[in-house]
Amino acid sequence: MKLNWGERYYDHFTKFLGPVRSRAVYRQSIDSPDVQILEYDNVFDGCRVFTSFGLSHYSDQIGQICEVMVPVDSGWENVSNILANTLFYMIQQDICMSRSAAVSGVDAICHEFAQKYGKHALYFTDPFGLPEEFRRVQSSNDCGSVYLGIFISQFEYNFLLREGFELFEELLETSNVDPYNISRRSIV
Repeated sequence: MKLNWGERYYDHFTKFLGPVRSRAVYRQSIDSPDVQILEYDNVFDGCRVFTSFGLSHYSDQIGQICEVMVPVDSGWENVSNILANTLFYMIQQDICMSRSAAVSGVDAICHEFAQKYGKHALYFTDPFGLPEEFRRVQSSNDCGSVYLGIFISQFEYNFLLREGFELFEELLETSNVDPYNISRRSIV
């Protein structure tokens, strides 16, 4: 029996992240596939990890078969909604998911979250802090990806657009900040 992408990603996430703590289901229209946001505990110390589940249905719109994960140390009550709405925006605008993709507008989704934490965008990159094989989900004919989402400030987002993702990631690494700490100071 051939496994579908949902089964492959679910098995993959269970292997690397453990049991699902909870899930929320989002739909952009009655005729479109659901995107679930799954929550995991005990992956990174003091953090909760949120993953998309069902984004792979939209590979034509976002340019590839993939799902995303967003680890955060607080703000948990808003992350599912922000992540789902950001992904639906990317789907609707045909924004390709890649290392270096970024979407601003967190404040339009949840103004209180953006104000409290000073984070106004989601930046996507390659996952770190997990084994290398976490990045890819294999099929007999194809390969799916997993991307990491990090909340960033408006200043960081503007820097990213102006200077490019390589310089942004270098600055993030050398600034000695925890990118999963959403209360962290801006690196620019």
